[in-house]
Formats: sequence, C-alpha cells, structure tokens
Amino acid sequence: MDGGGYIRARVKAVIDALRTARERGEGKAETLSLAANLVKDWPQSALALHVLGHVRAALGEAKEALNPLIESAKIARGSLDIAFTLARAYAATGQFDLAVETCEFALSIDNPDDPAMHAFVIVDSCQLEPSKEARLAVAKQQLRDICADAKSTNVIQMARQRWNGMSEEERRSFLTVSIKEMRAYHQGNAKPSEQLRDLDVAVDFIKATGEWICWLCPRCQKVFLRANLFELHVENEHIHELQEWLSSVPKRISDKQTDFIESWIISRMTTNVIPTEEAEGEKILSRIKTLVLDLNDLKVLSVDLVNNLVKFTKVWVGEEPTVPQNLSCITLLDRGGLQVLGSRLDLLQPLPILSTDDDEQDSRDPFDVELVKDAFTVYIDENVSINTVGSSDQDALFSWLSRPLREDPATSWSSMRQDCLAKGADVLEMLNEKVASLIEKVKHKRLLIETHVNEDYFYAKAKIDIEIMGLDAEVDSLKIKLVKVCTYDYRAIILPAMKYYLWAELCNGRQESPGHQRSQAHRVLIQSKS
Repeated sequence: MDGGGYIRARVKAVIDALRTARERGEGKAETLSLAANLVKDWPQSALALHVLGHVRAALGEAKEALNPLIESAKIARGSLDIAFTLARAYAATGQFDLAVETCEFALSIDNPDDPAMHAFVIVDSCQLEPSKEARLAVAKQQLRDICADAKSTNVIQMARQRWNGMSEEERRSFLTVSIKEMRAYHQGNAKPSEQLRDLDVAVDFIKATGEWICWLCPRCQKVFLRANLFELHVENEHIHELQEWLSSVPKRISDKQTDFIESWIISRMTTNVIPTEEAEGEKILSRIKTLVLDLNDLKVLSVDLVNNLVKFTKVWVGEEPTVPQNLSCITLLDRGGLQVLGSRLDLLQPLPILSTDDDEQDSRDPFDVELVKDAFTVYIDENVSINTVGSSDQDALFSWLSRPLREDPATSWSSMRQDCLAKGADVLEMLNEKVASLIEKVKHKRLLIETHVNEDYFYAKAKIDIEIMGLDAEVDSLKIKLVKVCTYDYRAIILPAMKYYLWAELCNGRQESPGHQRSQAHRVLIQSKS
C-alpha cells in the first residue's frame, strides 16, 4: 500500500470509530486518540489536521477543534471542505463573525480544490457527484448556508440585546407601527442587490448541476443532488443502528397476496357449518375477515401470520387435497374451529394506531420554470391543479402575475431554507424515536423466541410481529416525509424574481409591487364601467 493509500486507510478507521462513538455514546477517548495519532504521524498533512478538527467538533469539542482546522486551512488554502468544517466550528463556539469571514474568503477563491480530495466522511466514492463542477457547486452551497446562518444569528443576538434593554413603555411604543410607516418602508426599502445575488446563486447552481432541486441535511447541513444519496447519508450518519435491525422485521405479504385477500373478503361467504349453527359461524368468520382486512390495510399482515392461519386450518380439518393453500381455507372450519381461531386472533387486539399520513398539503403554485440556454421560461405544470378563475392557461398566468407576492425573493429564499431545516430537524427527531422503539421491540422478540421456543405463534409472537411491522411502517413514512420537507427547490428563487420582472414589463416597466399594480388596474376598470 502506497503512502497515500495508507493515510486514507487510517482516516477511514478514524471515521468508522467516530460513527461508533456517536451512535453508542462510548469510545470518545479512543476515537480522539486515533485522530491525534494521525497528526502525530503526518504533522504537515492538511487531511490529517482536518480529520482531527472534524472529530473534535463532532464529539462536542468545537473549541479544541479550531487550532488543527486553522492549521489545515493554512496548508490547503483552496479547500472548500476545510473552510466548511472550520466555519462550523467557529459558529459552534459563538464566533459568528469569523465564521462569516471564513466562508466569504473560501467563496472568493478563483480556482478552489476539488472537494473529492477531502471527502473523507463519504467512505464510498460512488456517493460523490460525478463531475468536479457539481462537487464544487455543492461545496459552495454548503458554505453559503453556513454564512447565511452566521449572519442571521449575529443579527438576532443584537436584536435580543436591544429588546432586553427596553422598558415596558418603550416596548409598547416600538410595537406600534402606523400603516403609513409600513407602506413607506416596503416601497422605499427594495434591495435589488440582494435579489440579484440570490438570483445569481440559483443560476450558478442550476447551470453547474443541471438540477433545480437539492436536499439539505437538517443535522449537518450537507447538500445532496439526489434523494437516494440524501436518504443513504441520513441512514448512515443520523439514524442510529437502523440497518442492523431491519433484517428482524417480519416480511409483509406480497402485492399479489394483498389483492387476493381483498377480493376474497368481499366475496360471498361460504362455510361448512350445519344450518342451526350457521348464523353464529358466519358472525365469527365475518369478525375474522374484518380483522385480517384491518391488518392488511395497516400494512402489518405478515407472511408468518398468514402461514400460521393456514397451518391452523389444516391441523383442524386435516391435510385434505381440497384444502386451499391460502387464507380462504378458513371457510372450511366448523363452528368449533372458528371459535378457537377467533379467540386466538382476539389476542392481537388492540391493533396499533399508526401515524403514517402527512396532513400537510402541497401549496406550491401550478407554475414551473425551465432553463433553455441562457433564458428562463415560465409554464404551467399539468400535474398541479390550477385554483383560479378562468378557463385558459392565459387566464391562469395573468392571475398568477397579478397576485401579490407574500414575500420578496430574498426573504422567500431565507424562509424556505429555515423552514427546511426546522421541519427536517423535527422529522429526524421523530424518526430516531421510532427507530429506537423498533429496536426495543425487535430485542424483545428475540428474547421471546429464545425463552418460549415451543409456544403457539398466536399467544405472543403474532402480537409483537404486528407491533414491529407497525413501527417499521411509521419509520418508512417518516423517511418519505423527511425527503419531502428537506427538499430545497431553487425555483422558489427564480419564479418570484421572474414574476417581479414580468409584471413590471407588463405594466410599462414600472417597478411597483404586484399588489399595488393590481389595485391601480382595478380602479381603472371601475372608472371605465361607470
């Protein structure tokens, strides 16, 4: 192994140890020692110093991380990744001005290094973006995000100091704002430089990556161009021990079996019960069918449960060639068999209540934007419904142009990002809670199997299988929701900017807000009618 390969192997060992220490809450000292030994063996290596700083910061020692990161940045002045780690360490220690300075310096570098040189956190090289341009675009976006956070935090801290210094009377006066003052501010406080800056950021990102959408990790704020890489990153870095336990989740029935069960349950019921017992037998069978359908709807009907239902029936009625090899065989049970099976299935109650529905509605406009060479084109997305008066696309476009913007483009970008981070952090926290519950249930099942080897499946194992599958369904739902809320869409910058420009052009180039222009046009219309 050459020198470069040897240090990379050592770096991988440190990063693996760091993951273990963060997941299990132990081994911190050993991990720090491994990282320190890297610098001891390669004192002038920017990579070794970067790894040491990264490990210290990740283990809660942001202040101690600064020195190796500063030294690393001095050696590799063109590295955007080192600048990103250093800026995060500055921010973690409350030195937001230095975080901003670090980011702005890195973003001003004319020919930065390829981020692949220091992508030690991503062990698998296939997770890197294929082109240098895309890797640089992602690295720059991460720096812009950290810079924006640091600037925002500085402003918030200063505002908090001012607020705390006010008397009650001063606060009441401050919170009283006249309509005239508010209008004057919004009409005279336009910030075209900020709007152009955000527009340039969006255009550069789209041109470099060919993508409108990326995904922002709410925990470490890394940017990903593909949803599957984002999911892989979250599972490997921020969801503890999930993959290790997924193999113990019972297998769900196939789609083909699901279709059969649904068709069987709604079909006409037939039983081999004698007429005097028919009413009671049909009542029990109906209850069993309802339970099976409920399990199927909750996605907690396992292959094991179905097999055990078929096995029970065969034991009761005998291994006859005419016995179906599917759930419909339970219709062959007599009243006694149905009563026994029904009592065993009663042990599965109550069924879990799963929170897998996302009540949040998609509120985005039905308008999209396309980049063709160096021009943007607005069009109507046929996959999104148009809630507007009018029967044509032209009516819908005019309605969109004339509708007042809720926020200016710069604020819209900032709010979009903060919303992404806040919602993503909440979903990730819920996801880790569900994963922890899932792991506990799986451990309980393993213990149950070891201590109750010959116990009937329906007495305890079936119930815990349902609980495990319910938690697994909730985990899957939360993973889908995490991808959704962490989506970072640059069209949210481009579309408002285009809307301002197009409306100004439509109104003879007057740079007024859509809301103000619409009221002017409304007054002209009323005057012409009168």
